[in-house]
Amino acid sequence: MKSLHCLYSSRDTTIKHTLYYFLAALASVLTLILPGHAETDRLRNPKWQEIPGTRQSGAAFDATTYIDINNIARNGDVLILDTSGGEPDYARIEVNCLTNKSRALRLGYFVSKTKVEYAVQNYRQPWGSPLNSYQQAINRFACALGRNLLDNTNRPSPK
Repeated sequence: MKSLHCLYSSRDTTIKHTLYYFLAALASVLTLILPGHAETDRLRNPKWQEIPGTRQSGAAFDATTYIDINNIARNGDVLILDTSGGEPDYARIEVNCLTNKSRALRLGYFVSKTKVEYAVQNYRQPWGSPLNSYQQAINRFACALGRNLLDNTNRPSPK
């Protein structure tokens, strides 16, 4: 009788392990199939202009970065703008023209010419100084364009 009890316990444990591994495999597959937490947005009438000094060449890509000059928002010294090109393909960034610091709000890729998909960040990245001439060129060009904008334009949201 003792051996029958051990056999039953062993069989019960095997079923539990099988179910556990099945659920773990299912969760892994769903993680690969479904995006983490992504959202899509449409850019309104984008007009892309090349940012001088942003030509990037490398093993993975060869690209120039562009800024959407139709959808730059300004609130005081801070600009919110969309860029395209390079890695990542799409980014919405904030640039503080007074401190020359910036941070990414969205990183993603284009689904079509005016539709982007981006990963939702659960936190705001900290402000950072430009680390290289590429980031300096983006900040410099954006702030030059932003000087002529009125405050509180309600174009892109910082979301």
